[in-house]
Amino acid sequence: MKQNPGAALKLPEVAPSPRAAPRFPGQGTAEVARAGEDASERLVVVDVSAEGMCLERVGEPIPVGIKVSIVPTFWPTSLRPLVAEVVWAALVGRVVARMGVRFVSLSADDRRLLLAHHAGSEGTGSAKCSLTELQSVATSPARFCTAYPHAFLLRLRAPERADRGRTLPPLDRSIHAVQARRLAPSKLIRLGRDGDNEIVIAHRRVSRHHATFERHATTGAYTITDCGSQNRTRVDGLRLRAGVPMELISRSVVDFGGVLYSFLLPSDMYAAIQAARALANAGGEVEGRRPL
Repeated sequence: MKQNPGAALKLPEVAPSPRAAPRFPGQGTAEVARAGEDASERLVVVDVSAEGMCLERVGEPIPVGIKVSIVPTFWPTSLRPLVAEVVWAALVGRVVARMGVRFVSLSADDRRLLLAHHAGSEGTGSAKCSLTELQSVATSPARFCTAYPHAFLLRLRAPERADRGRTLPPLDRSIHAVQARRLAPSKLIRLGRDGDNEIVIAHRRVSRHHATFERHATTGAYTITDCGSQNRTRVDGLRLRAGVPMELISRSVVDFGGVLYSFLLPSDMYAAIQAARALANAGGEVEGRRPL
């Protein structure tokens, strides 16, 4: 077994290309079945490129050389599963394993769909999340927090500024994963307008490199640091000094130059999804909030 914990997914390209294959921050899950087996398991998608994926599971890794079929949660039922081969495997914790898989064959349509889904509407580096995908996993708190072991940023409207910390925001706007591309435990997670950030917010009031998040390996706590942005960063109304980190708590309102987001840990994100489901099932608006 190749011991390569947390490493970037480096795979040979299917066909020679003058440009490197695009890479995207991981998001969501996929149903994975070993070749010749009917049973599948849902694994976390850590990293994706047009050439392969990095998958994560609880337990022993799938051995190198095993072929698998992969159906990401966004994959249309009209398309065949993606066929891939495990090319490296590593333990990254006592009970967590990661596997790098290379697509055995990828049609032009498959490639375009992968690129289009993970690029999103706010740039190829943006760790945007699909609400439909999040809802499909939110069947229990434990399952959701295992599939998404990271915080989220949920876009707010200006009138919700005064509601900070008291209620969960509605889910009818942009959702971003606060997650490093390679998931090193304390690697910085960059946010800004430029496409090279892990979280891309294409808004004129957001600086090219506005702020960074960091998740600390020992405590799991998140901090945010302003990068000297032109329009500043505020947390629950408190303006940050450039270069000085501040610890975040779940449901904090983070203001990036007037663009507001709610910072949610996985448990609160799960609760927000359940609240949205209850609202949708009620068949109407509650407190002026739109059903999904």
